[in-house]
Amino acid sequence: MTKTSLYFIRHGESLANAGGAPLPNADIPLTDKGHQQALHRLKQWQTLGISPSSIYHSDMCRTKQTALPFCTHYDIQARPLGLLNELNTLAFEHIKDISTDARRQMNAHWWQMAELDHKDGIGADSFREFLDRVDSFISQIHQFDDNTLFFGHGIWLGLFGYRLMNLPIRHHDDIRRFRQYQTSLPMHNTALYRLDVQNTTKSLVWMD
Repeated sequence: MTKTSLYFIRHGESLANAGGAPLPNADIPLTDKGHQQALHRLKQWQTLGISPSSIYHSDMCRTKQTALPFCTHYDIQARPLGLLNELNTLAFEHIKDISTDARRQMNAHWWQMAELDHKDGIGADSFREFLDRVDSFISQIHQFDDNTLFFGHGIWLGLFGYRLMNLPIRHHDDIRRFRQYQTSLPMHNTALYRLDVQNTTKSLVWMD
């Protein structure tokens, strides 16, 4: 029985993480600290002695920037993969002119009230759309080669782990249960996870 290991790295500190001015979700870049975190993660990765077979990142600027040192070091052209895109809870038009604290309050309210098909506005996701992305990725896991490396996002990784346990998300209460699970995970910037796949068995492990 052949075992395949896939690796997932959350992006480095982004401008949004640091409370910077709002931007459309796809355009949010890394901070200087985030770039340094990406370089540090590469150094730690090298101690594992693993050469990535392929590198993917989401459509978001911050994951592409986090992947760049790895692409340069291993001379691999990364590929964007929309299925890795993070949940976008709030429409940019609703947050572009408000304070960081107000944005955080709006986001907290979104999680309290979230329904599967509600969308905050243009460019925002419904939770069902986000769920479909993650479930579609899970259905394609066996298409990826051993030691493929993915650069993604914290809530995405949380839902990935949740769905690998076959936990249901059917209505508002399930979304809230997922949020409690997701916020309890170790998910610092550049957190590293490994997924071991062997036949129908899938095991997600936090590495660092």
